[in-house]
Amino acid sequence: MKCDRCGESVAPEEVREIHGQRVCEDCYMDLLSPARPCDPWAAMAAKSASQLSEGEESMTETQHGILDILGRGPLTLEDLARKSNLGQAQLERELATLHRMEKIGANLENGQRKYRLWTTRDEDDDESAAGVEGA
Repeated sequence: MKCDRCGESVAPEEVREIHGQRVCEDCYMDLLSPARPCDPWAAMAAKSASQLSEGEESMTETQHGILDILGRGPLTLEDLARKSNLGQAQLERELATLHRMEKIGANLENGQRKYRLWTTRDEDDDESAAGVEGA
């Protein structure tokens, strides 16, 4: 069968039902816990990462990949999702975590929100913080 939400093929034993939809496990989790401007999972992940001892890896491979992509220049959410091969919900969670870790920021360019590597001006820029977490 196909997921009602993303259209991916799903084995019958892996189908989940929620809100009248038959969905895959990934979509089920996204529907149960959508990314929010004040994402508690992002806060918890950032806090856990900051508590790791020095020299220990504090970011996931996915987060490193996002930073590598943004190292080439600012991107919109859609462009970043395409280049990272991540779904929007997962990408938004990763961006919220990276923002809380002070690794990325966002700003408006020509009416579009663009994500970029963290700069020192982000520390005092409340609009940038709201821009990342409110995506």
